Amino acid sequence: TKQLPSPNVTSYNAILVAAINARQWDEALSVVDVMKEKGVLPNSQTTQGRLLAYVNKFGTDSAPAFMRQLLTERAPMDEATFTMAFRILLPSLHGKNLDDVRLKARAMGEKEPRLRQASLNMIRSIRTAETLSVKARNSQDTLPQQNSSESWMTAFSDLLEFTQQMEKIKNNTLAAQ
Repeated sequence: TKQLPSPNVTSYNAILVAAINARQWDEALSVVDVMKEKGVLPNSQTTQGRLLAYVNKFGTDSAPAFMRQLLTERAPMDEATFTMAFRILLPSLHGKNLDDVRLKARAMGEKEPRLRQASLNMIRSIRTAETLSVKARNSQDTLPQQNSSESWMTAFSDLLEFTQQMEKIKNNTLAAQ
């Protein structure tokens, strides 16, 4: 009899997607635990699946805390992970692509001085992540791919800071009224 290959990240991601499609949020969220037990490293698609399952189970209000947990875990990220997080946190601002995101964030920073620095930080980190992603796609070496994931983690963190600053401004405005 022929021995089947051991499950890899693609196998586990398929299970994750199947659980999400079946709306089995707990099962989807437990896939990463099984991966860790088996020594299989997650990838950015795993992170996206976890984020989607978590938000569907607990709601968008709980998303920032889970996103911070992903950063603490150093979960792999890429442009799609950042875009998903942006859509979850700022659905009314999301555009067709990252250029739209940058333009909208810049306009918000120009309109609201208290948001300017967070806006600029996020815009810069997105641009850096995009540049490093192109280098990673054009390289077979693992270092550029690792740098790309790290840069998207920075953009992800700056997105959280941007949304936190927006929330703080909104709360201060409401308190002043």
